[in-house]
Parts: sequence; C-alpha cells; structure tokens
Amino acid sequence: MELPEINVLPVHDLFLPVQKIDFQFVPYTIDQERSILTALESEDVTAIVNNYIQLIEVCGSKNIEIEKLTAMEFILIAVNLRSKSKGEILDITTKCKKCSKPIELSVNIEDNIITDNADKVKDLCKIDENLSFEIVPVKMGFLYSIDKIKTQTDLMLETAVHSISKVFWKEDIFTDFTPETIKSQISLTYPIIKKIFESSAKLIKMTLKIDIVCGDKECGHKENYVIRDFLKYLS
Repeated sequence: MELPEINVLPVHDLFLPVQKIDFQFVPYTIDQERSILTALESEDVTAIVNNYIQLIEVCGSKNIEIEKLTAMEFILIAVNLRSKSKGEILDITTKCKKCSKPIELSVNIEDNIITDNADKVKDLCKIDENLSFEIVPVKMGFLYSIDKIKTQTDLMLETAVHSISKVFWKEDIFTDFTPETIKSQISLTYPIIKKIFESSAKLIKMTLKIDIVCGDKECGHKENYVIRDFLKYLS
C-alpha cells in the first residue's frame, strides 16, 4: 500500500494590529527551512527578508498582501512563524553593561514581546503653518534599505522618510511619492527629523523586553534588556 500524504501541522492565528486582520499560518517544515538557513548565517538582511516572504507565502493564509504589511507586522509574522516552527525559546548572549561579562539568556519569545500604543497607527506631525506630515509605521520597503545604512544619521533619515504617508503643503495634500522623492524635494533638517521621530514614538511598536541579572556575584547588576532588531534572531 502506498503511503498517503500525511499533514498534521496545526493552524495558528495571529492578529495583525495595524491592518487589523487575522492571519493564519502553519509551521514550516525542515525542508522549507533549508531555504533560509544560508541567508540567516550570512546575516544578509535582504536575503533574510526575501526568504521569510517565501515561507509566509507557503505557510500563511492568502488574505494579506506582503507589500502592504508594515515592517513591524512582517517581523511579528516572522517571529511567530519561527516560534511555532522551532520553539518559543530564544537563546541570546549579551554583555553586562556594568562589568562587561557575558550573560546567556533563554527567553520565551511569546511571553516577552510587548506591544505599546496598540491603537495608534498614524499621527499628524506639524512642522510649521504650511507643512505637516502624516506619520505611520514604516512599511516593508524600509527593511530593504537597512543593508545600505552605514551611519546613525543615515538610519535617522531613512526611518523618517519611510514614515511619511502624506504631505500637507499649504492647501494641498500629496500621497503619490517615494521616500527618495521626499529626500530630494523637501529640505529635511535635524529639527524636522526630530519632530517626525516624536510623532513616530506615539505609534504602535513592538519590542522584546527582558529583566536580566548579571551572574557575577561581585557585580549582580540588574537591567532591562530590550530587543528591537528581531531579524538577526530569526534563525
């Protein structure tokens, strides 16, 4: 008798807080995971994103459009997909901020992810009497720009321009533009960038927060360890 195809993969539900829709997915298999291992080991952000997109398309429901996801929602899906496929425990090594000795952590991803400002998905950022921006969580496209970012100034600039969904200039409203257009057409100064970040800080955000204690008896330093860069922990 020929062995039938056997599928016992459980279906998981995940709420996407910006689009406010439910997303269903099944764990990926070992064979499917092989496609992302090389990308994860190389720490190539673009490759990691592209390979997780493939996994999401294979393992997830078809009620989402990847390009419309915010970066946060994409990472939320990727983290949960990894968690349900390989286990909730994430092994992290960091250093004590006081004595610099290594601290090894085993963290339950799902128990420690914190979502702040859950209902805030846009904010009006007023620059002056003539210019305002609508600020939203950065979209998927921002993740593709990460590899090109070399300095903290570049990171600030790219984050800011990817956060703008509308431009209000005098009596007109503009929505048809790219981040590159914003950089070329609007004189972005540090005070303007600061105001954009102040608006962004009011929006929904996701972090992994852990209370850690240095294991060195003479030190014993306690601190809150916060992870925002989830991509490198998706292996």
